[in-house]
Amino acid sequence: SVTVGRVAYLLGLKGPAVAVDTACSSSLVSIHLACQSLRMRESDLALAGGVSLSLRPETQLALAKWGMLSPHGR
Repeated sequence: SVTVGRVAYLLGLKGPAVAVDTACSSSLVSIHLACQSLRMRESDLALAGGVSLSLRPETQLALAKWGMLSPHGR
């Protein structure tokens, strides 16, 4: 993703910048990859995180209808 590279550049980070798209598990997978890189001594420092962004209300309504969202918003 262009965003990942841009954020890395703005923060002055060196090394791989990776975008992970595994649906609901993206944040967990990115943290796993960061930990794995640290364990294997491929990196001295790793920055990992995630975000979920739904811009279309239709998508949220469909997910709720199919029971894929928490009824409490958590």
